[in-house]
Amino acid sequence: MNKPFAALTGSVIVVTALLFFAGEWKRSPKVASAPEETADIRLSKILFVQTRAGQKDWELTAEEARFFEKDETAFLKKIFVKMQSAKGGPLTLRGDTGRMEAGGAAFSLQQENGPVLVQLNNGYTIQTASLAWSPEERMIHTQDRVEVSGLGVSIRGVGMRLSLDRSEMTLRNVHAEIY
Repeated sequence: MNKPFAALTGSVIVVTALLFFAGEWKRSPKVASAPEETADIRLSKILFVQTRAGQKDWELTAEEARFFEKDETAFLKKIFVKMQSAKGGPLTLRGDTGRMEAGGAAFSLQQENGPVLVQLNNGYTIQTASLAWSPEERMIHTQDRVEVSGLGVSIRGVGMRLSLDRSEMTLRNVHAEIY
C-alpha cells in the first residue's frame, strides 16, 4: 500500500472514530438580518483584532457594520476572518453576512448565495451554509452540511467542530471519496 493512501485511510478511520465518540454538538446560530430599526452606530470598512495572551488571535474585516447597543450586537456584511491554528498555520473564513457579540468574542457567518468558505493553510477547503466561532473552546462549528476538499480527497458530512488548539476536525455521517 502506498504511503499517501495509507495515511489518508488512517485519517478517515480516526475521523470516523472521533465522530462515533464525539460528545454534544452545539447548534450553529443562523445569522438573522439586521433589525429594520436604525442602528446606533454604522461603520464601513472595519477591522477588528482579537488578542489572547498579548498575541493576535484573529482579525475580522467587514465592508459594513451596524451596531445595536440594546442587543449588544453588530450585524456585518462582506466578512473576511484570518485566524491562527495552534500549529501556527493561518486559516481564513469568508461570508456575506454575519453577527458579532459586543466585545467581539463570538461571531457567526453565513453566505447569501453559495457556501461559507474556510480555507486551510494545507490546501484544504471547507464549505458550509453557516458557521460560528466559540471563543471559550476556540472552536469553529456548524450543524449544517459540510464538504471538505483538497489534495485528492472529498469528504462530506453533517455538522463540524474544528478545534484551533488541537488542529482537529470532527464531522458526523461521513462520506469520503479518494480520487
